Amino acid sequence: MTATVYAIAGGKGGVGKSTTAVNLGATLRATGRSVALVDADLVMPNLQGIIGLSHEPTIHEVLSGTVSLAEACVERVIGTDEVGQLDVYPGSGTLDAYGQADPDRLADVVETLAEDYDSLILDTGTGLTHEVAVPLQLADSTIIVTTPAEVAVVDAIKTIRLIDHLDGTVGGMVVSRTCKGLSAAEIPERMGVAQLTTIPSFTGTVRDLLAAYRRLAVRLIAGPNVPPEAVTAQEGPAAMLTPAVVPPTEVDPNVSSEEGDKEQNGDADVPNNTTDSDTASETDESDGPDSDDVPGWFTGMVD
Repeated sequence: MTATVYAIAGGKGGVGKSTTAVNLGATLRATGRSVALVDADLVMPNLQGIIGLSHEPTIHEVLSGTVSLAEACVERVIGTDEVGQLDVYPGSGTLDAYGQADPDRLADVVETLAEDYDSLILDTGTGLTHEVAVPLQLADSTIIVTTPAEVAVVDAIKTIRLIDHLDGTVGGMVVSRTCKGLSAAEIPERMGVAQLTTIPSFTGTVRDLLAAYRRLAVRLIAGPNVPPEAVTAQEGPAAMLTPAVVPPTEVDPNVSSEEGDKEQNGDADVPNNTTDSDTASETDESDGPDSDDVPGWFTGMVD
């Protein structure tokens, strides 16, 4: 068994990256796959909070060489049936753990886990730092998550350029939180990558959320050559998917993200040919809190 390694990335915080990582893991698990979800955001890990875990030790201690992978694993976080498996390797939010973790050891982690699972999902950080570059370089395919907001798309393009610099592969993009910003046609044109799915706004139903993540899973399973019109929420391979979904918490659309959405890491350690002179003067209209993703919870709902 050799896992397909997916990195879930985004140019800025608050776009729904970690929520997408969790829901993709849940959806792939529903197909009968064994899935490992690793919090590879070493600076601002969010998986524990999103899933509702409080587990120690974490992947940070693994990367510091003090514990084994088995000790950091939370097994079968969803589902009481025997269909598939979703294990989580969460991160630690303490500064001490971050300071002691060696991001270069992540290569050994990925190599080891790839032998034990069908799919391996790396929830990455934002920015253009070494900690972000490592998981992007290890992935077989990186999925970019963005909102339609101009500033989010600009930062996502910088992330794509970083992946190109690392000789990585961008498998496509996910547009989350339909909100004011670029049009549906403009986003893939600006970014130059295929759009795999659109995650509906907070007013959408659980059925809509399930359908969106099903499309993402089916597109990844079927490969890049499957036409979008062949992927539906109720027909074909998608009908077999019954994940427990993590819906986003509703956020007041009138709250400006610039009040709470703090950039992580800046643009430090940017390779020379990944710098971008483009800057966005527009206020980010994506509605996000002071974390990388909107908090969510497992509803246990299936469709």
